[in-house]
Amino acid sequence: MESLVELCDLIVQNPAQFHEKIAWICSRCPPAESLLMGSPMVSRSQLHAILAVARFLSSAQILIRNPKSLLLAFYRSIPSSFNLNFWPQAFSSEAISSFYNDFLNYISKAAELSPDFATDVAGFTGEVVIQTINNADSSVSRVFLNALCSNFPPILPSDANKLISILLDRFDIVVPSSPREVILTTPDATSAQSSPLSVNHYQSPGVEASIVSADSSSSTTSKDDVSSSRGIVVNGGGSIAWKSNGDLFGATLVGFNDGEGGISAYKKVVTMFEEESVESLEKQDIVFRLIGHIFSKVVIDPQLMEQVRGIAKEQLQSMLAFLKIRKRDWSEQGQLLKVRINKKLSVYQAVARLQIRTLASLDTEGKSSKRLLHGALALLIEAAEACLFSVWRKLRACEELFGCLLSGISQAAVTRGGQLLRVLLIRFKPLVLATCAQLWTVDSLGREGVHNHGISNLVYESSGVRVIGVLYADIIWISGGAVRPVYDGKEKPAAPPFQLNVIRLLAELNVSVKKTEVVDMILPLFIESLEEGDASTPGLLRLRLLDAVSRMASLGFEKSYREAVVLMTRSYLSKLASVGSAESKTQAPEATTERIETLPAGFLSIARGIACNKLRSDYRHRLLSLCSDVGLAAESQSGRSGADFLGPLLPAVAEISPPIQKTQTTTKSVSTTLNSVGSMGTIALQAVGGPYMWNSLWSSAVQRISQGTPPLVVSSVKWLEDELELNALHNPGSRRGSGNEKAAVSQRTALSAALGGRVEVSAMSTISGVKATYLLAVAFLEIIRFSSNGGILNGGPGSTASRSAFSCVFEYLRSPNLMPAVSQCLTAIVHRAFETAITWLEDRASETGSEAEILWNSSCLDSLLLSMHNDPPSTVVNDPAYVANVRSLYQKIVREWIIVSLSHAPCTSQGLLQENLCKANTWQRTQPTADVVSLLSEIRIGTGKNDCWIGTKTANIPAVMAAAAAASGGNLKLTDAFNLEVLGTGMVSATAKCNHAGEIAGMRRFFEGIGGLNQSTGGLNLDLPVLGSSPQSPQPKNESFNEILLSRFVRLLQNFVNTAEKGEEVDKSTFRETCSQATALLLSNLDSDSKSNTESFSQLLRLLCWCPAYITTSDAVETGVYIWTWLVSAAPQLGSLVLAELVDAWLWTIDTKRGIFASDIRCSGPSAKLRPHLAPGEPELQPEKDPVEQIMAHRLWLGFLIDRFEVVRHDSVEQLLLLGRMLQGTTKLPWNFSRHPAATGTFFTIMLFGLKFCSCQTQGNLQNFRSGLQLLEDRIYRASLGWFAHEPEWFDLNNNNFAQSEAQSVSVFVHHLLNERVETAQLDQKARGLDNGSSLHDVKDQYHPVWGQMENYTVGREKRRQLLLMLCQHEADRLEVWAQPVGPKENTSRLKINSEKWIEFARTAFSVDPRIALSLAARFPANSALKTETTQLVQSHILEIRSIPEALPYFVTPKAVDENSTLLQQLPHWAACSITQALEFLTPAYKGHPRVMAYVLRVLESYPPERVTFFMPQLVQALRYDEGGEETCVPESEKDAPPATNNSFQALLPVVRQRIIDGFNSKALDVFQREFDFFDKVTSISGVLYPIPKEERRAGIKGDDLYLPTAPNKLVRGIQVDSGIPLQSAAKVPIMITFNVVDRDGDRKDVKPQACIFKVGDDCRQDVLALQVISLLKDIFEAVGLNLYLFPYGVLPTGPERGIIEVVPNSRSRSQMGETTDGGLYEIFQQDFGPVGSPSFEAARENFLISSAGYAVASLLLQPKDRHNGNLLFDNLCVKGYLAARRDMDGIINTVALMMDSGLPCFSRGDPIGNLRKRFHPEMSEREAANFMIRICTDAYNKWTTAGYDLIQYLQQGIEK
Repeated sequence: MESLVELCDLIVQNPAQFHEKIAWICSRCPPAESLLMGSPMVSRSQLHAILAVARFLSSAQILIRNPKSLLLAFYRSIPSSFNLNFWPQAFSSEAISSFYNDFLNYISKAAELSPDFATDVAGFTGEVVIQTINNADSSVSRVFLNALCSNFPPILPSDANKLISILLDRFDIVVPSSPREVILTTPDATSAQSSPLSVNHYQSPGVEASIVSADSSSSTTSKDDVSSSRGIVVNGGGSIAWKSNGDLFGATLVGFNDGEGGISAYKKVVTMFEEESVESLEKQDIVFRLIGHIFSKVVIDPQLMEQVRGIAKEQLQSMLAFLKIRKRDWSEQGQLLKVRINKKLSVYQAVARLQIRTLASLDTEGKSSKRLLHGALALLIEAAEACLFSVWRKLRACEELFGCLLSGISQAAVTRGGQLLRVLLIRFKPLVLATCAQLWTVDSLGREGVHNHGISNLVYESSGVRVIGVLYADIIWISGGAVRPVYDGKEKPAAPPFQLNVIRLLAELNVSVKKTEVVDMILPLFIESLEEGDASTPGLLRLRLLDAVSRMASLGFEKSYREAVVLMTRSYLSKLASVGSAESKTQAPEATTERIETLPAGFLSIARGIACNKLRSDYRHRLLSLCSDVGLAAESQSGRSGADFLGPLLPAVAEISPPIQKTQTTTKSVSTTLNSVGSMGTIALQAVGGPYMWNSLWSSAVQRISQGTPPLVVSSVKWLEDELELNALHNPGSRRGSGNEKAAVSQRTALSAALGGRVEVSAMSTISGVKATYLLAVAFLEIIRFSSNGGILNGGPGSTASRSAFSCVFEYLRSPNLMPAVSQCLTAIVHRAFETAITWLEDRASETGSEAEILWNSSCLDSLLLSMHNDPPSTVVNDPAYVANVRSLYQKIVREWIIVSLSHAPCTSQGLLQENLCKANTWQRTQPTADVVSLLSEIRIGTGKNDCWIGTKTANIPAVMAAAAAASGGNLKLTDAFNLEVLGTGMVSATAKCNHAGEIAGMRRFFEGIGGLNQSTGGLNLDLPVLGSSPQSPQPKNESFNEILLSRFVRLLQNFVNTAEKGEEVDKSTFRETCSQATALLLSNLDSDSKSNTESFSQLLRLLCWCPAYITTSDAVETGVYIWTWLVSAAPQLGSLVLAELVDAWLWTIDTKRGIFASDIRCSGPSAKLRPHLAPGEPELQPEKDPVEQIMAHRLWLGFLIDRFEVVRHDSVEQLLLLGRMLQGTTKLPWNFSRHPAATGTFFTIMLFGLKFCSCQTQGNLQNFRSGLQLLEDRIYRASLGWFAHEPEWFDLNNNNFAQSEAQSVSVFVHHLLNERVETAQLDQKARGLDNGSSLHDVKDQYHPVWGQMENYTVGREKRRQLLLMLCQHEADRLEVWAQPVGPKENTSRLKINSEKWIEFARTAFSVDPRIALSLAARFPANSALKTETTQLVQSHILEIRSIPEALPYFVTPKAVDENSTLLQQLPHWAACSITQALEFLTPAYKGHPRVMAYVLRVLESYPPERVTFFMPQLVQALRYDEGGEETCVPESEKDAPPATNNSFQALLPVVRQRIIDGFNSKALDVFQREFDFFDKVTSISGVLYPIPKEERRAGIKGDDLYLPTAPNKLVRGIQVDSGIPLQSAAKVPIMITFNVVDRDGDRKDVKPQACIFKVGDDCRQDVLALQVISLLKDIFEAVGLNLYLFPYGVLPTGPERGIIEVVPNSRSRSQMGETTDGGLYEIFQQDFGPVGSPSFEAARENFLISSAGYAVASLLLQPKDRHNGNLLFDNLCVKGYLAARRDMDGIINTVALMMDSGLPCFSRGDPIGNLRKRFHPEMSEREAANFMIRICTDAYNKWTTAGYDLIQYLQQGIEK
């Protein structure tokens, strides 16, 4: 909802240009037709959309009909909402109430903006409200009625009259039936005479007023009644007398205290009020409030109006009796009574407002109307008096009722004026006096404010001066009586409440009236009392008078201002003088309060109030003079600091201080300089930096003062003269000016400490005490200046630019003739100031504010870079060496500053630097350019380690650095390591930008020169905050220059989009050139005032943002980052526009599933490519576009967005909320990210971005969105954990830098999680202090929108955080091993976690997502505790995880088969597993269980046949086992005698074979017979050669008409007869024959050779198994992107110990190389492929290495025994290949395990399957496995057997090593 609200607020600014956004929001609203039919139901998102549309309409007028029609339809459907089924599930009544209130509020505001909409709403209001009343019994309808009472929409007059009648009829309006003659004294009781205060008005101002203490009440009256039963009356003599409540009742009630009859009548009244139920009172409240709203909307029928007026009058009359009922007389007590009283008072408040509204309709000229008006006002005053003396007067409801009555009285009287107003004021005075006399109003500002505010409003609205004139005598009397009370006795009593309240009332009157005549009338009396009267001594009266005086002075009338300031200044100094004296110990505590609270608050009030520049300047001078006097006074008191005296004045000084203007080279003497800061003493200066820092208010004031204080630069006057003057002032007893050496040492010590020890005290021996004092003042000023906002100096109200405080601090270094020690100290001050700014920068994450960020403030950067380009005037500094030193120091400081800026936001920082370089080039001045070149020459950024960026700087995020490389404009390969020079790339990019700008400017001048530019041509309007259409001005006849270029660039950019849509490649250079020129055109029109081309420029800006995102390639987004950075750097005002479009584009990629959001399984990389043989699931077609390319594009894009976040996080809530909308959309679903392992770094960078954004919830500018940020944080945690819902995978881009950056991305995320611990604790602590559980941290036993049902949020959050941290650490370690396989030899990354913690991890993971727990077990396969707990979790939640095939091994086990577990009954419903997993279930351990076999059969049938037949040898072996476990298959070798149990099955084989043959047609039968005859003939050749001696075998081979049987897709076109070659083998006779073949489905003329080896005496089934494993390894290597070459050639067993093997084409064995060439491989490669370094040699060497690496892994796992140089094709092992194979070791092992009983030689001894598993080393971590492979590689090369074999080969075959 927050994001929709923000979007609406953006739309409101320019609705016409966000038309599509309005339509999008409207599309999310419930359709109008569905609301008006049947029983509609709405979702939360629809309710949010309705509120968003209503909010939009309440803030802007639009001509679009659709939003209005949607709101009207929903408004009409409100009666349907009274059914709870209308609302979303779990939508609370509080949420419904909030929705109604917001909706009606927006509707009412929209009606005020649009008369037509108001008419439409009014047409439905009557019907809606009447239906609501008819459903009044519904709880929802009552909620709606309450909402109507707050925001009543327009209504038709006819409906209004009808509605009022219904309201009066349907609801009980109870009025006590006791007649007026029973309750009131006389029938004419409505006159003013019935008031207890309505005795004769005071006549003579000369009569003395006195306050008489009241007698005690009777013993039967409770304490509460006694304290609240006192009233005031003014008798005929003018005295004020107390009257008890009993007397008041006696004056108004007949017989209530007069015998049994009176008591009976009183009780009857009480009973009548008690008979009203609270529910009835609630209904009355609603009725009167609704009628009051209706009166304010339309004109009501006069008769109906009179009826309502009569009811209101009766209610007010009953209120008089109600308020006089004593508390003890109610039968209810405690909270029940309080609820009743509050509700009844609320009813009376509604009645009073209603009565006041009825008075507005009275005819002011008619006598009857006047009489009615007089009576009504008298009744209102009487009601106010009743409130004042009621026992309930302290209740908030009673206070509000009193204020409502006073406001109504003043409004009615002032409107009429004349005699009515005068009569009212006469009647009003006793009420005023009675209010002031209330004791309980003295120190209760909230309650006091309600009463006095109403009274002062009356005076203000009555044209104050006229009223004061009428009551002048009374005011003089009141003032005199207030400030000069008469009392007897020796001790002065405490100030009476009457005095204190009258003083405050008079102050309020002055502030409200703001008339100098009134102030001049009252202020002298107050000042006289303060100076000479009883208020001259400390006390509450004095404090109240001082507060009143300061408030009157703040009005800015010169005379009263000067009198008040003089009085307050004198008072402050007098209080200061008495501090520490003996008499101060006996002073009242009010004396201290006056000094530290009242007077400082008064000074601050005056500073804030006066607006006249003359008076502000005068006041500033007076305050500074007071500070100086305070400093001197503090110095005279030994042992005191002056902080206690100066500190309270600092807020006022800060408020009156002007903003610092541009520094001018003004010179002052030292004495003038020191005196100008308020003190020449050492104590006061020390106080500036020390004691003030512990008071946050004082500290803030000091920082504000520092912002407005110019540099304390001294003149060229001789220091000796200044020292003599200052020392004389400092020590009057020493006229020679020798000073105090002890004080000088103290000052030097303090100065050294202030400089951080950069200058030792011993080095300051030549600095006098006065100079040390001066330097100390400079140090404190500049350090404090930099501690405020990092050194940004904002100009005055008329200044729009901000600049750096460096422009101030370097002014000191320009001073001439500085002694070395002073120069050293000033230089140290510059360093300390810079360190302070850096500290502020590091801590700014917890600060808030609307000021611009210093690091990326363009005008500030201008100041930093270019402020030193002018040499100081030679008249001031004529020392070239000194100037050079100052310039060097300046550049060093600024260089460090820029490095810090680059470490936080490298993209924006480079953009700003490039803009400044462009400016330097534009100015065509050599000095600035030289300075900037010198300044930037040593700054570099890159992906390598940077000592300047220690810690978790933004620049350590690889995605940000990739974006920085793109923003630099350098033509870099962003996946490679880079180390670019900021100056070099900046100059190139700046030059390119200037060239593009020059091209546009040149074309424009040429166009104007030929007369083609029309006068009405304009450019981009800077005031346009959003994109879209705008009203079009009349177009000129001739096309303007802007129009021509705009249309051209729009067309070109759209062509690029069309090219990308077709799947064609977009030319990088052309695209970049076009975008750059379009950006230059856009920026060149920023200063234009015309709006004619707004729409076109908006379209161009949108295309510049969307095109790179739409093309979604790394090249396109690289260009995008470059131009986006250019736009926001050159025109920061476009930042929100650019970001809004980029956020929209980002969300579009989510909807279209691109890049990092390509969540389809076909884009998931290895897991998709290995389906279904090694991964479960149907095989998927590979995506048309490379998903990795799009992920890299998102990575760049994300880096730019993080950079922008760092720039705007403290300074633009608008852009922060845009980023928040992006993150909400990114994480709105539990999982919508790509599972491709190449997305790992980008994914965790998004998560890091989200957590950094959520950390902003402690900032003031986002505290209103705290709950939304907490929910976003939970979504981020859920998504982060979701990454681990699948088994870990690898992917290789053949780029070591990219692999390293992936590991670093996860490591940075881990670092953030580790540092989050303290922040989380702080958030929890703060959350506990929030009201009504506004934080999610306190949620217990509730349903969470992300985590579901949970017991304790905080505990669960910590468990999830620990789990995520552990998983991310493991993932970072994995990726680090992949990036650096040859890493540390010792394992340093194994997690040390006990069994209990593993169990907790498993349970936490399973509660989030069972797949995470399964993946966790897969990451740590050797962890028994984890496996056991996972097994229990799977088996106990078996019904919930049927869709997860990875869970099968945890309940389909040999033990479950033996026990025939009921868990196996779930197999028919289980998702299909991988083929290799299914093969495991065919092993003997599972005993052919029917349910298991049925599941396996279903799995195999679900996959394509060609994928299943790959495992045909394993499936044949599975037939060996029948249901009982007996062997029933034919033995695989004729050497073995068949067991008797197999005879029956063997007898069936010929029958089955013949049945298959009988199924062939004649053509197929002919092919079968020819091929199998040839098959037997060819495979018999090797057998014929077998008995022949080895040396004669080659001669026995004769060419013959041979046929290729191994590949059906290869048709034989001929046989190379002379190619028959007998191969080397000691005992067997393999021969190799080459065929000429063509592809069956290819070009029949394309003949290729294909050699095959025919073997007899070898079991080729073993070759098949080995090549199956090699084929699986090949698939694994290709899936993970490893460039390892394997060639799983074809092998076909044709019978026992015979078969055909395909030969790897275009290859030579090591033996063949050695037979033809002397020397080793190195020499052979040079001979065959050219010299070392040539392309052909390097290509051949790379091919050899990748082939060797692949076969090294295969050989390690398969352990071949017949490996001689004739088939050696590897040289080294590849660690990555081994790591990739380990991931799928279970599939490989299952493939081999099913061949255990095949009789193959490889299974003849030992434990081959166990050994194979051991070679994978599942117990090792990734680093341990990598180190193991490295050792294997080293051992294989250095082993003596390797050297010995090479020697034998050389001696026997002549083959060199």
